[in-house]
Amino acid sequence: MFDLLEKSFLLGLGALSITKTNAEKFVDEAIKQCKITPEEGTSFLKTFEEEGIKARQSLEDKVIEIIKSHGESLFPNKKTVEDLEKKVAELEAKINAKNN
Repeated sequence: MFDLLEKSFLLGLGALSITKTNAEKFVDEAIKQCKITPEEGTSFLKTFEEEGIKARQSLEDKVIEIIKSHGESLFPNKKTVEDLEKKVAELEAKINAKNN
């Protein structure tokens, strides 16, 4: 369970990293085309990074809150899956019996 959450969280961080790289490219291009000054570009990137850090922390806090409040119930355990598989098999048998 935690492995999946960890992978999801890291995927989000990776997306944030890619976005920062794209933002840097955007600012560099805007500076080259004289649409903004280097100081404005630096200010934009700083603001972008700060907001990214806040968003990451907020996401991390929410994930921790969900794990604390729901714990293991977020994902079915082995017994639950086995019980559901058994129920599906029983229902399939009933359907097959009615069709024959």
